Amino acid sequence: MYHLRRAEDHVKMFNLEYMYFLWHTLLMNQEADVHRHPPAGRVARRRVQVRGALLAAARHVLTTRGYHKTTLTEILRGSDVAAGTFYLHFRDKDDLFTALAGVRFP
Repeated sequence: MYHLRRAEDHVKMFNLEYMYFLWHTLLMNQEADVHRHPPAGRVARRRVQVRGALLAAARHVLTTRGYHKTTLTEILRGSDVAAGTFYLHFRDKDDLFTALAGVRFP
């Protein structure tokens, strides 16, 4: 039983480190894209700000609580965004995590 708990701890640590690496890579790419092609209008700039706030709050909550224990309510509270606004940007928590990890599927 002790060895199983240690193995689970290693998997959790690996997942957190890998998620942080992916988040950092994504953040650097998004910052570069925003500086290369800044949003044209006020609404577009606000959309980028809200999406960034959601991603930052999700990163914080996911790294502290883990994927399965994280709720959308915690992410929304951390980003100060309404639930309806969240769904303008993402379909669900999985979609948010995919965006956070920077994985793009065709």
